[in-house]
Amino acid sequence: MTEAYNRIFPYIIKTPIIRLEQLDEIVGCRVFVKAENLQVTHSFKIRGSLNKIVKDKDLLKNGVVVTSSGSHAIVTAYSAKIFDIPAIAILRDTAPKFKQDIISNFGGRSNTVAILFTTTKKPMRLLKILMKMKNDLKQCV
Repeated sequence: MTEAYNRIFPYIIKTPIIRLEQLDEIVGCRVFVKAENLQVTHSFKIRGSLNKIVKDKDLLKNGVVVTSSGSHAIVTAYSAKIFDIPAIAILRDTAPKFKQDIISNFGGRSNTVAILFTTTKKPMRLLKILMKMKNDLKQCV
């Protein structure tokens, strides 16, 4: 865990742990929350995404593909932007517009973030098709 923290430390916000005494009696124990909503992406998921990309950035330099209902796609697009890696997000066509906009906004000038929509209930099927393509991800967009 220390290795992962050291890899992602320069890219994340150190978030506070907040004590919620009001809930102690209700749940029968001391309650603390980690305010990960203060991260740029408003989610703890940024930690896992950044760790993967930092750890394997040479392997992932041609791009990353993510299937998501939105939140994981947001952190993947942000992580890819930091390292100038192209990213494709595969979202259901029912993904909220505000999540689509956030993903697109993390695209940056030199980073390609394409959002592909699928009506299938199994977006992994679409991902497998994309993975079989031998061209650079930028050509798939």
